[in-house]
Amino acid sequence: GNTANHRRIIFLQMELLVISQEWERASELLIEAGNLRRSALGGFLGVRFTALDALISLKVAQTSSLLGRMKWKRRAMKSMKLLRSWAKNGNVNVVHSIHIL
Repeated sequence: GNTANHRRIIFLQMELLVISQEWERASELLIEAGNLRRSALGGFLGVRFTALDALISLKVAQTSSLLGRMKWKRRAMKSMKLLRSWAKNGNVNVVHSIHIL
């Protein structure tokens, strides 16, 4: 219903912000959206969200203060660890995402 569509819209907004390299706004949207992975996004969007989460977190960490850098890197590593575990368990569709990060 409306909740699923709202989540998809947030996800698409995040993708557009990443494409335009608006990392600060993307990080704000990431925090505002919460954990979309737990939501009923489905397999494909859940994997894409995890990769976007890691990418946004890494880019924001580059420009953050020391404490902010640690926070964002920890968040990125958590997403990257999840992607690696999916790849290790046989999901070949996430291997390219790991290489991008």
